[in-house]
Amino acid sequence: MRLLIALIFPFLTIFHGQVISGYQFGGEQKIKAKKVREKLTFDDFRYPMLYNNDIYDFVTVAIYGTAEPGSGVIIAQKGDNYYVLTANHVLGKVLKGDEIDIQTLDGKYHSAKLLDFDEKIDGALIKFTSKRTYYKAFIHPDVSPRTGMYILTEGYALASKEARKMSLRRSLGPIVTVIEENKDGYDLFYDAATNVGMSGGGVFSDFGQTKIKGDGWSKDWLPMIIGPSDETKERYKELEIEIPEFAKLKKNKQSHPCYGFSTPILVGIHGRAESYRGGGKSGASMGISIYTLLTRFGKTMFNEGVASLPNERETLLWKDGCPIYKRVKAYYLGQ
Repeated sequence: MRLLIALIFPFLTIFHGQVISGYQFGGEQKIKAKKVREKLTFDDFRYPMLYNNDIYDFVTVAIYGTAEPGSGVIIAQKGDNYYVLTANHVLGKVLKGDEIDIQTLDGKYHSAKLLDFDEKIDGALIKFTSKRTYYKAFIHPDVSPRTGMYILTEGYALASKEARKMSLRRSLGPIVTVIEENKDGYDLFYDAATNVGMSGGGVFSDFGQTKIKGDGWSKDWLPMIIGPSDETKERYKELEIEIPEFAKLKKNKQSHPCYGFSTPILVGIHGRAESYRGGGKSGASMGISIYTLLTRFGKTMFNEGVASLPNERETLLWKDGCPIYKRVKAYYLGQ
């Protein structure tokens, strides 16, 4: 009997540990290697989606100008050229054509050039070149920032007294007011905590905050074209008659490939915190709406060969994210 127990006990211990054990102390503690993030993966999504995802990370870059480091957002691509919007004060004393260093989420550094800036608004457009594929933020032509709209702002916050190093940080809150033609172009004011270094980062909204349904929420999906069956083709071929129109095509609705997928919408660029006239900070943050920036830099983009920006389904965020989200949704719903 003792021999039998001695033989069985180790297996019982292993089985027991697998079933009920939680965090275990002792033994060798392995530190997980930091993953290089190049493409969207299953781990970048949760269900339901809305602001609960990591898409924002992939379009945000760190910028190293002559001033303190800041952030930027990739908005367009033409060939190997990528175009980034940021706040002008992030660049410091940089002239058109001067080079700036930027870092993408995959950890790669790129040499970028200042394409355009405006002294009247705190915005700037820069360009970098790479053979690698990077995601671009989605801009919807009919979504305008409005008071009460919840937004998420993201950027690379610098190290502080408490935070030992630079980190990618997000903040969520409502737009408290929109003031057109304001000083330095700052027309967006929002109740979201931001830190030094997040300047130039994106201000994002979501289709849940708009009256417009994104493609992820549309119940009328793409028509599926079905040609005549092989049997029909053979029959008309034998008769030597052209296939009539009614037998050529049938239109049915496809099931939605990723219902509930919500591509973040870039509605502005973060600038800085609001200050009181008598000194001190109000607690609100300020940004410049994407349409103010595109109105100013649109001509420069056009001269670079960027005549338009893609619709939602044409974005790489949709093309890569939609099929992943379908799996994420099925997982969370136990399907």
